[in-house]
Amino acid sequence: MAAKRKQIKRDPYRLNEPIAPIRGGGRRSSVVVKSGAFASIRDRERLYGVLLQHDPEGPQPHLTARDMSVLRVIATEGPLTNHVPAIRRSAILLLATSPTPENLEVLAELAATGEDFYVRSHALLALGHTGLKVTAHLLRDALSASESTERQAAEGGLRILAGRAGPGILRILRETERDDSRRAVLDHILGGLNEQRPKRRAPRQTAARKTARTSG
Repeated sequence: MAAKRKQIKRDPYRLNEPIAPIRGGGRRSSVVVKSGAFASIRDRERLYGVLLQHDPEGPQPHLTARDMSVLRVIATEGPLTNHVPAIRRSAILLLATSPTPENLEVLAELAATGEDFYVRSHALLALGHTGLKVTAHLLRDALSASESTERQAAEGGLRILAGRAGPGILRILRETERDDSRRAVLDHILGGLNEQRPKRRAPRQTAARKTARTSG
């Protein structure tokens, strides 16, 4: 007696479509996952909340060395990961709060070879926030970028860098720069810094000096 065919329930809206075969059968054996994998997932979920609420102008969150290693991964993950843009931007900016060689290498690579000018611009601003003079040449070179957003980010990064490390590094760049357009931008930044510098007040005269001048 022929075996009865098993009745397979089909979606009524997909009656004419074949059922896709599942390699290895419809059941899978259990897989043991080490607890460390869940710990890394929890770390990422916690950092996602920090990154979504991060304010570059506000107080900076306390991050551990382990957090920084996760941030480096998030900062280098491309659009295929489907991150909210604010998450990756905040990850890039937060790397500047701890300018270790590993973080600086990631920022320099993103500033030079990021997949779009948004990523490169965030990395340029982050380089300025590090306050390290070694980033000055990367920022100076980006003043010649083809995208205006990148050029503005490089200018902003140089302005931030001068505020943290002093304007001396910009004067050195200005003296050694041969490109007229970049020299003009450096002059503009230095001029703005000079205008922001508070003017020195004349020393106040004491009452004894005023009396001596009037009596004389």
